[in-house]
Amino acid sequence: MLIIKSTVLLGAIMALGFLSACNGSGGGDGGVGKANIAATSSYSKGALSFDYPKSWKLDEDFAMERYQMAMFDAPEDNVCIVQLQGFESDESLLDIAQEFAKEAKVESPGLKFSHSEFGDPYEHEGFERIDEGFGVKLVGIETAMVRSYRSKVIDGQRLILIFQYDDEAPEEIVEGFETVRKSIKVTDNKKPAQE
Repeated sequence: MLIIKSTVLLGAIMALGFLSACNGSGGGDGGVGKANIAATSSYSKGALSFDYPKSWKLDEDFAMERYQMAMFDAPEDNVCIVQLQGFESDESLLDIAQEFAKEAKVESPGLKFSHSEFGDPYEHEGFERIDEGFGVKLVGIETAMVRSYRSKVIDGQRLILIFQYDDEAPEEIVEGFETVRKSIKVTDNKKPAQE
């Protein structure tokens, strides 16, 4: 049941992140600079550590016993979420993705979501992966978006990565996500997190 609650929480956070990014200043970058993956910063908290592009902004993170999440705003209104659960779950990645998409669909005046289509799950470099295509209409302008969900069990802990990006995002945005995925390290998250 914790996985559903955490997915609902992440869905709400994602919707808020999308709204704030769309309403951000600075030419549609949500206050984040241009895509640049050459320079990286390091994230280390609780059981998670990884590198991410320096041009990304840490929007929100928290760690508590057996659960941890970090959310980054990437340039051009893109979002990256890293989630770690200190337990395994029999819930499928497709179930998690569908629940997340449902909870992230928070419409407001001027913001509407259109179709949502999920691809078939497949293995990708050690992760189970599902991609979702959906449309967002903001003040009458529709944008094709993608959410890529990745999942992997590491020593009885479930790591979930979610990357939301504009279908026409520059390659540097996708490469930034790969920087996170390739550098991620997980330690024992079964003990209470140290704030």
